[in-house]
Order: sequence, then structure tokens, then C-alpha cells
Amino acid sequence: MEKRLGSLKRIVVTGPESTGKTNIAGYLANKFNCDWIPEFARYYIENIQSDYDYSDIETIARKQVEDYHTYSGGNRKILIFDTWLIVTKVWFQVIYKKYPPWIQNSIENLKIDLYLLCVPDIEWHPDPVRENGGKMRHRLFKAYENEIKHSGVPYGLVKGTGEERYQMAEDLVKAGFFLSFGEAIGGNSDKVKESLRMVPSDKLFLETDEGELDIREIYHLTSGIKRISLDDLRSQIFENTRTTFSRFAANNIID
Repeated sequence: MEKRLGSLKRIVVTGPESTGKTNIAGYLANKFNCDWIPEFARYYIENIQSDYDYSDIETIARKQVEDYHTYSGGNRKILIFDTWLIVTKVWFQVIYKKYPPWIQNSIENLKIDLYLLCVPDIEWHPDPVRENGGKMRHRLFKAYENEIKHSGVPYGLVKGTGEERYQMAEDLVKAGFFLSFGEAIGGNSDKVKESLRMVPSDKLFLETDEGELDIREIYHLTSGIKRISLDDLRSQIFENTRTTFSRFAANNIID
């Protein structure tokens, strides 16, 4: 199966509660004529007869992994996931301050090609399952974004209201899979640096991550790691933004 599905692109739509994940996943599946795997957590929590506990969240996580492995694919080129293990990991951390070690191993070893992270810039609508509105929704957004950045997988932010939000998600998929690097470049992670070396320069963006490392230093570090001149790197990032992501990544450009 793994060989036959080698060209399958796996896209995760994720984000805090009430940010339109399910609607966006369904929209993309229809737009690209592909399959999507609905969120299992909501179905599971709605159908248990008591409050959930640690074992329930682990059951949800194992079902996510099972769905990943059992998808047959047919001739489809894209598979959409409505949420993924990074959300489940953060869920464990927030409620229980720990998580099963196998979850991190699965995040690192089960290939995801692109994350679409939904920004909590639309109204939160409460329902019997949702429990994280208000400031917590924004805290969770940052936690998810940090997990995605640590994974080294390309991601894009889905913002806006109404049709604009759907169009942004669609455009991110159509544009191809870009990888955005930031302050982690200056750390000790060999995985991040190796990912940076491997990603084609025409699929690259750089950002500050709102961290302490100046964007100019990020450019200098990237230039050294990829062994290209600073001028060539600036020109390439500018071209990437101009031709593809001018709507999404204007802040990645430096003078």
C-alpha cells in the first residue's frame, strides 16, 4: 500500500474550535474531487455516556492513526484530514500535562504534506462539545502553530470570513506546498537544518516567528545553510511572494 500511495498528498485542516475546519475540509474535498477523513473526536465525545478521560483521548488518537494507515486511496491524488494528532497531543498537554510517547513518534513518522491552520478570527459558536472559547482559543492556536513549526511540515494560515476563507484555503492548496522557516533555524535541530537544505528555494519563505531572532539574521543563517548568496536568497523569496503568495506572506520580505 505504501508504494501505491507514494504520490498521495496528505493535507491536514486544523485549528482551534469554531474556526470552520470541517466546512473547509469538505469544501476542499469537493473542489479537488478527493476524499476526506472527518474529525473523529467530535463523533466520539458526542456518543460517550460520561465525561471523557485520558483513555478516551488516547482512543481518539489511535483512531486517527488507524484512519491514516487504512486509507486505500484508489486513484485519488489528495487526502484531506479534518484535524490530526498535533491537536490531540496539545489536548493531552492542556488537560493532563502529559501525553502517550507514541503520539510524538507518530507525528514525526507519519507523512503529512501540508497543514492548513485556521486562525481564530471568526466568531466562536458554543455547542455541547466545545469547551475552549475566548482567550483559550488563541492560546491553543499558538500551541498548534508551534507544534506544526517544530514538525518541519509546510503550512499556511487560513483567515477571513465567508467565501474569502474558503478561497484562501483553496489558493494555498493550488499554490503548491511551501515551507516557511523562522527562528528554529538558529537552534540546534539538525532536522530543521536538513529540511531547509532539502526544500527547493522556489518553495521557501522565511519569517521571524515573533521570536527574538531578527529576520536579517534568519536570512544570513539560511544563506549559509543553503550555500547561496544573500542577494540571490532575497531575490528568490521576493519572487516566491510576488508570484504566489503576495496575499499571504508580504511580511516575509526584508529591505
